[in-house]
Amino acid sequence: MFDSFVYLLVRIVCRIDAQELEKVPPSGPLLVVFNHINFLEAPLFYLLMRPRRMFGVMKVEISRVPIIKGIVRRWGGIPLKRGAPPSAAFRRVGELLAEGAIIGLAPEGTRSRDGHLQQGNPGVVTLALQNDAPILPVVHHGSQNLWRNMRRLRRTEIRFKVGTPFRLAAPEKLNKESRRRLTDQMMKQLALLLPEELRGDYSRLEEIGEDLIERLD
Repeated sequence: MFDSFVYLLVRIVCRIDAQELEKVPPSGPLLVVFNHINFLEAPLFYLLMRPRRMFGVMKVEISRVPIIKGIVRRWGGIPLKRGAPPSAAFRRVGELLAEGAIIGLAPEGTRSRDGHLQQGNPGVVTLALQNDAPILPVVHHGSQNLWRNMRRLRRTEIRFKVGTPFRLAAPEKLNKESRRRLTDQMMKQLALLLPEELRGDYSRLEEIGEDLIERLD
């Protein structure tokens, strides 16, 4: 009942083009990386990915908000405390991937609000390499206009775009520099799916290589 109500509410406020989500593999473990604009991503991904269930990694502060913590628990949120050892969250992600689950992560770590892609954090790289997990890049845009459209009593158009799944190739030496290269090449796959004006920190794609990307098409 609750999920149906949220879905109806989102559909009233937004006009969503989610046809590309049909490209998401119907089974098997998967790390879905996506751009982080605002709060809409949690209900959008959880509801639109069905019948597959997507578990999302999120900052622990969200899971402590009284009104929200029940929703986080219901939707399979995995709390992660930024700046602290992520062992518990990473262990949970590893367990779920071993069971064939989809894990959703926003490598930017914080909302952009304006839809422009921000620099990615290397935590997703660590998860992907530790679990030898395929990564699927998924972007969405349009929700950055939500509040402005609501003030004007307009529906917000949101469009999803799905890329090609890939794995990260572990370099001979994994250090700060190679982790940054891996992260930038992963983020490039998101930037390629976005309109040029929203690529933000990754607008100069020609400067980022792809030698550590193994496409699975």
